[in-house]
Amino acid sequence: MKKGPFKKYVKATGRVPYIGITQDESFRREHQYAHTGCNVYDATDVKSQPLGFWTKQDILRYVVEHEIEICPVYGDIRRKPCGTYYLTGEQRTGCMFCAFGAHREKEPNRFQRMSVTHPKQYQLCMKPLEEGGLGMAVPLDFLGIPYMAWEFAGEMNRKTSGAA
Repeated sequence: MKKGPFKKYVKATGRVPYIGITQDESFRREHQYAHTGCNVYDATDVKSQPLGFWTKQDILRYVVEHEIEICPVYGDIRRKPCGTYYLTGEQRTGCMFCAFGAHREKEPNRFQRMSVTHPKQYQLCMKPLEEGGLGMAVPLDFLGIPYMAWEFAGEMNRKTSGAA
């Protein structure tokens, strides 16, 4: 859903992508960046990753110091007493329909938050495949991942408290 359309766009336009990933996002990316540097020419796809040597902390500090406006979905940037910056809203914004890692999230999880912040997208996400939706309710139910927020269900399904 992400790489295929992106490669198709690159092939159709001939444009070289700038990718805003940082090396601290994963060990694999850190190792890859140490090998390739900012501009990647030895891969199958040419790309530039100018933020590769920055960390999330570098970016948050830069945004604060230069008073740059960020997307409201991230909330505000705050600073802990130890000096570490953090976001009060969403921490990452990949594909909003992706369930990767959702089983490890505390409630309200990404789907429960989506039901409140983006109700139309939430409806599409949960609508059965046969009705033109993405059908995510079925796998989320199967995996035991709650996806309905208390605003719609009357209460949150809290796994940690043992309440139903």
